[in-house]
Amino acid sequence: MIPADFLMHENDNPDFYNRQWRYYYDRIRKLLERQRTFFSTGKTLPVSFRLRQLEKLKRSIQKNEPLLRHALKKDLGKSNMESYMCEIGLTLSELSWMQRH
Repeated sequence: MIPADFLMHENDNPDFYNRQWRYYYDRIRKLLERQRTFFSTGKTLPVSFRLRQLEKLKRSIQKNEPLLRHALKKDLGKSNMESYMCEIGLTLSELSWMQRH
C-alpha cells in the first residue's frame, strides 16, 4: 500500500520524492512481473480458482469497508451512503453476480 505521505507537496525535496517514486515504481513493476508469470502458468484457467479469487476479493472489501469509506470521503468527498451505494455496495453486488453466473 502506498502511504498517504507519498504525494509531493510544494516544499518537499524533489530528490526525496524521486527516491520514493522510484521505490514504489520498482515494487509495482516487480509485482506486475510476478503476476504475469503466475498467469502464464495457466493456474487461473479453472473456474474453481476464479470463484475462490472472487470470494477472497469480496471478503477483503467487506473487511476493509471502513477504510474504503474513509478513503472515498477523504479523496472524493463521498458520504458513507454514497460510498456504499455507488462504490462498495455496487462492487459487492457485481461480485455476487459473477459468482452466480
